[in-house]
Order: sequence, then C-alpha cells, then structure tokens
Amino acid sequence: MDETYVKVAGQWRYVYRAIDQFGQVIDVFVSQQRDGRAARRFFEQAIGTTKIRPIEVITDQAPTYPVVLDELLPAAGVAPIGTAITGSRLTMGV
Repeated sequence: MDETYVKVAGQWRYVYRAIDQFGQVIDVFVSQQRDGRAARRFFEQAIGTTKIRPIEVITDQAPTYPVVLDELLPAAGVAPIGTAITGSRLTMGV
C-alpha cells in the first residue's frame, strides 16, 4: 500500500494504491487530503473490494497508517521497523 501526489485534471491530489503479493492492483483511491480520514476510507474500500481481511499490510511509515490499521484490523501487530521492505509491516493471523 502506498500513496503519491499527482496532478489530476489540473489539481494536485493524493492517489492511494493497494496491490497484492502478486503485484495485482486491488484498489485505487483519489483524495484531496492525506490524513487519517482519507486513509480510513481507502483501507475500508480496499478491504471491501476483496472481501478478505489481509494477513499483512506493508506501508511507507506514513504516521496515519498504523493508527487506522490498528482500528480496522485490531488483531494486527506492528513489527519492528526494518522488518518490512518499505518501513512498517502490520501482520495478523488468519
């Protein structure tokens, strides 16, 4: 899961994107804001699209992600920094 800042129709927007372990796009979400509310909407949408609760989520250490993921996936735990490819990894049992 990651986000980037891009110009869409002449206006700057945050584009969130989630991919699975095979590199397939799960969901894309465009937002004016990069905050907890936008992250929550994106994660709820992405989880709803697949109808599966993820075993792990790898992010870029954005401070809102652990807070939102802890609320949405309360059984998940945060692994020490450095265990994930890009920063933080939240894992929960199946």
